[in-house]
Amino acid sequence: MKVPDYGHVMLDDLGPASPYHAPLYPALPWTFENVRVVKLAVEVGLDAVRSLLPNPLSRSIPPVAALVVHDVPNSPFGSFRMACQNIICRYTTFVRAFVLQAVIDNPAAMAAFREVWSIPAKPGTVELDDVSAGESSRSGRVLSASGSLLADWRLTNIEGAEAERVLLEPEITLRLPPDYAVHSEAEPPRLVQVNRAYALRDPHRGRVSLAFHDGGPEYPWALLPITNNIVGVDTSADLHYDRTEYVLDYERQLEPIEVPG
Repeated sequence: MKVPDYGHVMLDDLGPASPYHAPLYPALPWTFENVRVVKLAVEVGLDAVRSLLPNPLSRSIPPVAALVVHDVPNSPFGSFRMACQNIICRYTTFVRAFVLQAVIDNPAAMAAFREVWSIPAKPGTVELDDVSAGESSRSGRVLSASGSLLADWRLTNIEGAEAERVLLEPEITLRLPPDYAVHSEAEPPRLVQVNRAYALRDPHRGRVSLAFHDGGPEYPWALLPITNNIVGVDTSADLHYDRTEYVLDYERQLEPIEVPG
């Protein structure tokens, strides 16, 4: 026997996630079919948006946020529901949605979206009305892990919408690597654009009534005060996630310009 007697697991043998011999989730790409997506857009307080938006991103005019809910019946890590509180913004001239906070009800899905896409998800649940023909309204709630109410909403005056007029903004997240090594340079913070393609089916829109609620220091969903409800969309979709080309330098920023008014 030779010593040291090294292990036989080589670099090429490592899986997409730990534990490498039984990964918690598969490598990209991921495809989710027949997903129910609910997007609720609202105007929110200007000072809150300015205080919460990362410096390389610019706010929309007027300041807009969205609650985006995904009800995924089947995925590589099982069924799950996810709710994201997003701030609509721009990176350079491109419209994007910065994911401020989120909840996911499936531990494997939460780990996958946190580790791969830096979605700032915490444990929680999403309640949704079943969709059936002829319903005049639809509603739902977002709850923390302890059951505290974080958001509740209702869609009324529901009518069909044209799929090409429905926009699910590409999401941007903030990747904050942990500072754990004493003698090596820490990886800098980055902005990551989630590479998600979608195909919509049978979209509907309606008048939205949305409220955010404070769930305590771990779930501060009331940070964005709603000033005006805009519109809600409820649709079926196929979603495809693949590797991204856009991992962005946090320090990059355009110089502001003066505009009339």
